[in-house]
Order: sequence, then structure tokens, then C-alpha cells
Amino acid sequence: MQFALHEHLVNLGSHGLLALTTEFCGTCALPLPARNIGYAYWRDGDGRQHDRFDLCSRSLSHEAVTRTITKMRDTYPNLPAVAGDKLNWQVDQATANYVQLPQHAGDLGQGRALLVFAGNVGPALLRVVDIVTNTVLTEETADDLMQRLGIHIRDYLLDTGLFLYASGNGFAKIAIHADFRLFRFTGTILELALPDIDNLVRDDVAFSATHLYLRNRETGQIRSFPLAGSGDLLAGKPRHARKGYAGIAAAANVDRFATADHSGLIEVIDNGCTSIAALRVTPPVHRSQFALSISPNGRYLLAMAWEHTWLIDIDRRAHSLVDHLMPREEAPLHQEETGVKVRFLPASCALDDGFVTLNQGRVQSFPATSLEWQAALPAKAAKRTQPPVYKALLETWRRPAIALRPSKYKPDRRSHFYGHADLPPDTPLPEHNGKPMTLLCQIDLAEVAATAADIGLPDHGQLAFYAAENDEGEALTDDFEPIATHVLWTPEVATSAARHLATNRKPQGIRLAKDRTDLPAIDAAVVQAHLLPDNEVAEYQNFLDSRFPEGLPSGHRLGGYPTLLQSFDPAKQAAALANDGREARGWRLLLQIDSDDEFMWGTDTGMLYFMIHEEDLARADFSRVQAFCEGY
Repeated sequence: MQFALHEHLVNLGSHGLLALTTEFCGTCALPLPARNIGYAYWRDGDGRQHDRFDLCSRSLSHEAVTRTITKMRDTYPNLPAVAGDKLNWQVDQATANYVQLPQHAGDLGQGRALLVFAGNVGPALLRVVDIVTNTVLTEETADDLMQRLGIHIRDYLLDTGLFLYASGNGFAKIAIHADFRLFRFTGTILELALPDIDNLVRDDVAFSATHLYLRNRETGQIRSFPLAGSGDLLAGKPRHARKGYAGIAAAANVDRFATADHSGLIEVIDNGCTSIAALRVTPPVHRSQFALSISPNGRYLLAMAWEHTWLIDIDRRAHSLVDHLMPREEAPLHQEETGVKVRFLPASCALDDGFVTLNQGRVQSFPATSLEWQAALPAKAAKRTQPPVYKALLETWRRPAIALRPSKYKPDRRSHFYGHADLPPDTPLPEHNGKPMTLLCQIDLAEVAATAADIGLPDHGQLAFYAAENDEGEALTDDFEPIATHVLWTPEVATSAARHLATNRKPQGIRLAKDRTDLPAIDAAVVQAHLLPDNEVAEYQNFLDSRFPEGLPSGHRLGGYPTLLQSFDPAKQAAALANDGREARGWRLLLQIDSDDEFMWGTDTGMLYFMIHEEDLARADFSRVQAFCEGY
């Protein structure tokens, strides 16, 4: 049996740090017995440690735990968390002293913290505590809070959960059953704050010393509101802002707000929505989600991407790569007497003099003076007398691409998603475990040649891409990979009378158009193979940014380069799956299928990639195509 706990650091500024474990617990799970495996303590400004476990946890009655167990076994009998040994172990711990960890914890300023407890056993609960004095200032169930403030939730959204998204200086963004609101702690109670602000579901939020910052994901626009309730609303779009998700953080004691987008561009903004600094860190990253933590004085920013972590000195425009200092997720601790394994997911945050990490309850500080620093790259490269090396490589990197855009189905067109396969007579349908596979996509290669003649595919016949489905109509395994796939090239074109029915999914037409994504991202294998220096890679990223201000587009694509998700390079994955000694840079995209109403690929609306090696493509050999998924 194995459990995972998130370790969490709440920076209380001059009041020190709150270190605790938190647990995300869905509606069909029993909370872990926190007293056995969790912790919560306050580390004051002098480094002394004070127990705050009782303050930061809540007791659950034995009756409530027993009722939840019975309901879970009746409602979710086949769920692994219910049918396996995990629940049995938790049942053995269900004594009268059962204690639950919070699901979220955040700073409210002045040594106070906001704790949110999931409502899977007891009611969903919000609690405000004074960490320094070890007292509960107020607590209220989500139902009581909604009734007091007149918040009405649609029936179908009830029981979707209670989530804390951001907090600071007495304010918090909270979602109550998918209803997003701003709250203010008045000293005795939580009240609605700034009711004129709408569209919070699309806004990332951070609270600085005197201002609330809202960053809209759909537009990239920044709005700045004075927390005191008086003063002008300011709105603007900083020079380097772009659409989409970005990590955000604001300083507690000054008016600075930092954001980092998936290309690795970090921008610091003041309360007038004006850019203070814009820079890039090295080594460069692409398609990485950033988690940001900024020191209360606004000088140091801890930026954590998928592969790397940097401490950034904003004032000096310098950064230090601190990967080797960050705690790693180690093998789970084993409790011999119970057979339970607990995996702790470490935490870190920026301080006024450096940064701090938390790993298995141990806090470790790293002063900025102990680190090696280098100048960060500017967001925009300076003009140079000689052209950068990457420009000489662009033509060798360029791979023509075709966008496959869904359109109205026309029976006389052979390019389409789903429906029937136009196979010549006596051509058998691909099968998996004795069952015909599902047609995902059929491409008329004559139409491809007329759209982009240099794409590298044969100029006649058709390509058909298939996937296997199980009896429930699912095309993915439990690991979110395709059960089986097949690519079939038929040089001859069949008549409509010879069509085979491969699926009962309705056909959808395809409109072919040239796709501009004919160049690789900075972390693609073909780019990395040239070992360009960091400044050249950054200049190439700037070139891509100028070409695609909103980032490289996704969607269905034939040829070209794949859309990279989570710093994941499909060429490297294809080489690893093929395991035939051929280098990653020789693998290229054959077809990319985005998630749609028929199939969700990977996790959270990802992509299905069909990759082919350039040697096989030159021979029109589609027998060794590698297919796999990736999610956001």
C-alpha cells in the first residue's frame, strides 16, 4: 500500500514559516489518518520549531467515518481505492481519534493562515488560524458560508469541491462548488470582496502589498485593483504578455507581480501594469508549466519548471540554476508495523535572502550569497552584426506541414475522420484480438500532393490510420496509451462501392491547408543535436515568439513538427519505443490527432502522435510507425 502526501510551505514573512502536509482527497476517497503520517509545525523567525498539528487538522467522528466507508463500498465497489488493501488499512485506523489533514493552506498575512478541509467525510470547512498565538480565529462550513452570504449554487455543481486558488494580505480566491469568488477576512469573519470583479474562472490571481492582480488566460491582459477598495482600476497588456496559462506570484510587502509563460519568458510587473523586467533563464525551456514563488520584499523569484528550477535576482537581472539543491521525490518511507508506504512530495519557496525547501518535514535554507550567479538572457535578443548560427540551419530544419481542419463531410471527398475506409477489394481490415480496428483518419494523398507537394509522402493512393477499441469503446489502456494502432497505405484508390465499414462513428470531413508549424521547438531532438549555445537557443526562441506571438498552435496535423506538451519530445519517445539503434533526430511526425468529441487522447485532452523514421518514409514503409499519447 502506498499513499502520497503533499508537503506545503506557507511563507508568513517576518513571522516565519508554516510547514505542513496537505492531502487532496476526492469525493470517493477516505482521508488519510493524519496523526499517523502527517505533520504541521511553525518555524519562527529565529528558527525555533513549534507544534501546530492540532491547529491545522480536524477530528472526524467515528460515526461519520463509518458511514463514509459504507457508502464508498456500496457506490464504488470496483474502484481500486475501495476494492484494494488501502481502504482496509484505513478502516483499521478508524478510531474515535480520526484526524484529517487540510486540502489547501494559504497565507493571509499578519501570521494568519487559511485552511480548507475537503468535505468527503465531514462538511467542507474553511478555517482561519493565527499561527503565532496557536488559536482558531474563525471557522465555517461551506454550506453555512453560502447561506450567510446568499451564494446560490446550481444543483448539478453541488459537491464539486472547495478549492483555495490564491491568498494574501487578508484576501483569498476560493471556488465553492465551481463558483469562483474573492473573499476578505475582516478579522473575525470571511466576507465577499470586490463584488464588481467577474470572470474569475478565467483569471489567475495574486495579492501584493496593496493590490490585487488578475491575469486573464484568454487575453493575457493584466488588471490591477487596490485592495483598500479606493483608487483607480488599472488595466493593460504588458509588452511580452501572451494568452494561455502562466505561473503567477506577487510579493507580500511591495507591489510586484511576476508571471512566467510556457516558453520560459519571465516578466515582473508593477501595480500600474507596467513591465519592470522581462528575461529568460538558461537552459531554455519550452512548453513548461511554471510554479512561481516570490519573496516578500520582491527581490527573489523561485521559478520551477518541469525539469529545472532557478532562483532569480530580479533587481540584478541574474539567475542561479539550483536543480542540485532541490529536494527529490525519494522512495516512499515504509512503516514496518503496518506495511504502509508514504511518499512525500516536497515543497519550496523564495525568501527575502534566498530560498528554502521542505522535504519529509525537514526545512533547509539556501542564502542567495551561497549560490553561483550568471546574467539572465534578455527577453528580446540584441541586434548583432553577424547573423546567428541558427538562421543557417532553418532550411535544413524546415518540414512542410498540412493542417487537417474538421469540416462538413462530403461523400465524394476521400479525406475524412472516422466513418468508412476506402479500401480496394479483398483488402482486409486491420484487426486486434480478432476485432476490426476503428478508422481514425483517412487521407487522400493526391490531395496532399496538391496542397504541399514537398511533404515527403507518396503522391497517390491513401493513408488510413486505425486504433483498437475495447468492449467499452475505449481506445486507451490504463496507462493512457493506445491499445493498438495500425497505419495502412493503399496505392490504389477504391470505388465507393468497395468501402468497408470499420466503425459506427459518424464520418467528419477534412479540409487540408498549409500549416505554418514547419519548424521545431527549441527542445526538439533535431535542434538539440546541434548543441547551440544558450544565447543562440534563446534567440531562436525569440524568432519563434515573433512568428507565433500566442505560442505554437496545436490541432490535427500531417507532417511538420508535433505540438510539444510538458517538455515532451515525441521524437525521443519514438526512438525509445522502436529501440532499434536509430537516433531520435531521424524520427519525424507523420500524423498528430488532437482530442475531440470522439476520443480524448492521453490525459486531460492531449494528443495522439504517429511517428515515422525518415528512412522508412523515403521507402514508403509504414509498418514500423510508432504511436503514443501525451496529455497536458
